[in-house]
Amino acid sequence: MTCLSRALKTTERIFPFISRLHNHSFFSARITTDTVKMTDNVWFITAASSGFGQAIAREALKRGQKVIATARQSSKLTELKAAGAVVMDLDVTSNEKTLDSKFAEANAIYGKITHVVNCAGYILEGAIEEAT
Repeated sequence: MTCLSRALKTTERIFPFISRLHNHSFFSARITTDTVKMTDNVWFITAASSGFGQAIAREALKRGQKVIATARQSSKLTELKAAGAVVMDLDVTSNEKTLDSKFAEANAIYGKITHVVNCAGYILEGAIEEAT
C-alpha cells in the first residue's frame, strides 16, 4: 500500500468519526458567543505532540481555555500536561469502537467538548508520478 493510499484510507476513517461527533448529546445545543464565555471552551485536539496540534493547544491554554490533548503516545505531551492540559493516548487509525470509547472518555472529563481539531495526518513527499 502506498503512502497516498494509506493517507486516503485514514482520511476516510477520520471524517466519518468527526461527523458522527455532531450526533452526540454534547453537540445538541447551539453555542453562541452570547451564551458561552471564552473560558468555557473545551478543545479536543488530536496529534498535539507537535506541529499545529501543539501550537493550537498552547494558545488555547494561554487564553485560559480547557484542552484535552491527544497523541499516539501521551508521554510526548508532558509539556502540555504541565501547562494544564488533560492528556490522552489516541491513535486516530484505531477501530471505531475504540475511537467512540476514547471520545466518550474525553467528553466525561469536562461534560462537554466545544471544539474538535484533527491535526493527525501523513506527509507525502516526492514527485506526483511516484505517489500514484
